[in-house]
Amino acid sequence: MPTTKTDLFRAMKTGQSDGEFHIEGVARDGLLYPRFEATEYYDADKVKRVSQADIDIKRNDVSGELEVQTKGGTSLHDKSGWFGHDDWRYFQIPNGTDYPEGIVLHKGKGAKQNRARTVRATHYQIEPKIPMTVDAFKGALDTFARAAVVRSIALAKAVK
Repeated sequence: MPTTKTDLFRAMKTGQSDGEFHIEGVARDGLLYPRFEATEYYDADKVKRVSQADIDIKRNDVSGELEVQTKGGTSLHDKSGWFGHDDWRYFQIPNGTDYPEGIVLHKGKGAKQNRARTVRATHYQIEPKIPMTVDAFKGALDTFARAAVVRSIALAKAVK
């Protein structure tokens, strides 16, 4: 099973995933889901913007099932705070977390500075290794999130 080589952080806008990231050591479903559809929002200047979907979904010609295509997925960074902390929360995937064979972690070209110039980080993206059904991709992402919580708890216990 592949393993993360660094700490990774999933940014979630306040309101997108309020409440605890895990309940009694079990990650909530959806923590690592990408944006499946385009969404509208208002920026800091009150200008209406559209964020495109993070993935492409196409119908399989043979099975007729909807499949998530490769080359798109969930954004992560190797440092917390990429978007600041006022309106954002960060789910941590600790270094050494196992993840399913059906997904890959694509590392960006190198560290970049965020807009606020407060964080320098490398972008990563969780992508399907091959086209897979939406349910299979969600299942792999939920498995990865659960493994991250288990790893976090194990690391916390090791510190005591």
